[in-house]
Amino acid sequence: MAISGGDGSIILTTKIDESGLSDGLKSLRKGVLNFEKALKGVAVAGAGAFVAVGTAAIKTYADFEQLSGGVQKIFDEIDYATIEKDAQEAFKTMQMSANQYLEVMTTVGANFASTLGDAKGYEVAKQGMKAITDFATGTGRSVDELSEKYQMITKSTSSYQSIADQFAGILPATSAGFLEQAQAAGFLSDSYTKLTEVPMAEYQEAVTQMLTKGVDALGLTNNAANEASTTLSGSFSMLQGSWNNLLVAFANPEQDLNLAIDDFKDSLSAVADNLL
Repeated sequence: MAISGGDGSIILTTKIDESGLSDGLKSLRKGVLNFEKALKGVAVAGAGAFVAVGTAAIKTYADFEQLSGGVQKIFDEIDYATIEKDAQEAFKTMQMSANQYLEVMTTVGANFASTLGDAKGYEVAKQGMKAITDFATGTGRSVDELSEKYQMITKSTSSYQSIADQFAGILPATSAGFLEQAQAAGFLSDSYTKLTEVPMAEYQEAVTQMLTKGVDALGLTNNAANEASTTLSGSFSMLQGSWNNLLVAFANPEQDLNLAIDDFKDSLSAVADNLL
């Protein structure tokens, strides 16, 4: 309806009786209302997602703080920056998040630091875990299960015989067979006649070298890293690890957030490539 204003202007009223609308206009009006509702829903969902990510970031960073503190106590004689760098890159070398890597080092690494010293103990533990992740990703075995077996084996020479068969195809199933093969490979001195005579430090190194040798013989050296970039399951594991690292970086002011974002983008790109 149009009415005349007192100053000569024309005022248009826009109140419409919906009963007089055509079906097309009614549909349009309904679509606009539904769109407004959808926008409100997106805003609420976005806010909820933001809160969820923030909560996850705080929890993941809290775990990171605790784990990094434990690793620093175990390997207190070496520069923690070296360990942290390895942890940050483990998502592509071992298909682990930084938190998972540090957690492994607090359990497996403690055995080696006490016998081999911090620097050598860390390097041996890292070498052993790399062999385990390569073997696990190549055979479908559980990394957690195998790292636990590795930890048990390297605690005592007397416990070797009862659990070595868990690494069938890599380590000999008996302590006598292990001693003979480790001596033949040059990992242990020929002076030992039984495994219990071998000092723990030498024994731990020999187990790790035998694992590495066995994984290489199976053609699985660097398998975890190769699968992370070339297979769908491996790239998904890498993506999961990089996302976990990104959550930590969100809450940790000392970490390079841009680097964590780039790592996540690279992992996402690898997944996309493998999907295609």
